[in-house]
Amino acid sequence: MDIRDEHALQIIKNVYGGSIKLRSGANALRYRLHHKSGLLQIIQDVNGHIRNSNRMVQLNKICDKYNIDFIYPNKLVFDSG
Repeated sequence: MDIRDEHALQIIKNVYGGSIKLRSGANALRYRLHHKSGLLQIIQDVNGHIRNSNRMVQLNKICDKYNIDFIYPNKLVFDSG
């Protein structure tokens, strides 16, 4: 686990709440969020920015569960980056 990964999770934790724990038996961290208001805020913030097809399906299911309109990301063009 790189220190940058831990720092990124710490920033996310400071904004949305939750907890960061070390996974036992693995060199990994786990971020957990238990309150609905933080979860809804994360969904709103990442909606429209997910490009991985598997993650889009997962986010779409969560959006359906909480009655949030799923936003497809803008198409990438040559000048996008």
